[in-house]
Order: sequence, then structure tokens, then C-alpha cells
Amino acid sequence: MTPGSQELAIRNAEQNRVGNFEFIESLAEESVSAIAPNQILILDPPRVGLHNKVIEKIIEESPKHIIYLSCNPKTQAANYAALQEQYKIRWMRAYNFYPHTPHVESLLVLDKR
Repeated sequence: MTPGSQELAIRNAEQNRVGNFEFIESLAEESVSAIAPNQILILDPPRVGLHNKVIEKIIEESPKHIIYLSCNPKTQAANYAALQEQYKIRWMRAYNFYPHTPHVESLLVLDKR
């Protein structure tokens, strides 16, 4: 996480009266035990995509919803291929935050089947 982003996220949650959340600042593969069935999982992995341990834990625990932001649509597609038996795409969109470059951000919202 960017320094200070956790504090901003907590303040945002307080302003919107959201209390049932937890921020975990670590490598995802080191905190897979936090993935649980009745949650919304927010993922923003590095360009290489999700670690296999994370994919396996998602399949095992099957959270209700996944919000997956990616800076590499190719690895995001490969990760979704591993999850598509359990999840369907509710919504997807690409964002061009870096005009005049080949980079694009891709957002997927997945619902448990």
C-alpha cells in the first residue's frame, strides 16, 4: 500500500459509516488465512497477477464477491480463468489512467455462482 493510504481508507470508511472491514497490509500470499466465505475481497496484485496460494485459498473459501483491479489484463484474464467455475463477471471496465502509454487498468467485479 502507498504510505498513508490505509489511514485515508479508514477515514473514508468512518465518513461513510462502514464498520465491518479489515485492512491487511502484507503480501497476499502471506495473509491468505484472512480470506473467508462471507466477505467482499478486494484485490490489486502486482503485474505478475495473483500468487497461486491466493487463487487456491479463494477457491477453497469462496468469498461472496471479489473486486479485482489489475494493471495487467493478461494476468487478470489468466487468474479469472482459474476462478471462473466459481465466479461470474458482474461488471468489468478498462481505465486509461496513463494516456499515450500501453498501460491500462482493468477492473472486474465477480460474484459467486
